[in-house]
Amino acid sequence: MCGVNEQQPVEPTEEQAVLDRIEDGAFAVLLVGEQETEFVIPAEQLPADATPGKWLRVRIEEETITAITVDEEATQEAAARIASKLDALRKRGRGSSGIQRIE
Repeated sequence: MCGVNEQQPVEPTEEQAVLDRIEDGAFAVLLVGEQETEFVIPAEQLPADATPGKWLRVRIEEETITAITVDEEATQEAAARIASKLDALRKRGRGSSGIQRIE
């Protein structure tokens, strides 16, 4: 068809995301991909085991999230990284900085 602007269908993509927060118990805020693009979706679309801080795999079709699964491996890796950083900060805090740590 000459002169008709037909759009080609966009291929679905799969991205990694983190469940940032749930607002008012009704909406989930996801940060998707390396750019941490914010998506707000109804909380009922989340898997039952999705909680804030969990890493997810999301399928995106035409700028809409169409599937979500919890990525347990990525969640455990992130938790290990955070624990390691906290441990390093605690050890650094015990040095001779003159600051006393209260436990």
